[in-house]
Amino acid sequence: MATLIAPRDDKQSVLDQLIALCAKVSDKDDADNLDEPIKQLTNSLDPALWIDAFHLQPKGGEKDFDEEKETVKKLSELMKDKNSSIPDALLEVLIDRIVSADRGLAQVAIDDAIAAHGSGKEIEKAKDEIAKGDNETASGKDDGGIDHYREAWKHALKAVGKA
Repeated sequence: MATLIAPRDDKQSVLDQLIALCAKVSDKDDADNLDEPIKQLTNSLDPALWIDAFHLQPKGGEKDFDEEKETVKKLSELMKDKNSSIPDALLEVLIDRIVSADRGLAQVAIDDAIAAHGSGKEIEKAKDEIAKGDNETASGKDDGGIDHYREAWKHALKAVGKA
């Protein structure tokens, strides 16, 4: 049986890895290029945005997705930087974990809406957005995937009257 990692905990772990990576890179440009993603990921973990490790606040929680979309964009740009000494494979793993955590937040919200017998129409919209997000991330458009996961999360909240 797979153990579900709490999205907030996984994001914190990615942040810790980025901070450690930044501390050990010798190239100043690499360190500078990690500053912004570290700041954005830190913002996404603001306790004010979270109810618990699996749930964002209905009001303002979407900021988590927005900050991480920017984090993923910056890390993707760093992968394209031919002068960067940071292994692309490492950056890809970190990006995948952020995207996966955002998908997890949307899925938990959908599961909660289903359990609460929320609006079937909104739940279907949420499921559609998850599918769109999965398609985007499968085609390498991680930031687009995060947009869809944010929308899925919003529809799931609407399904239970929280949005």
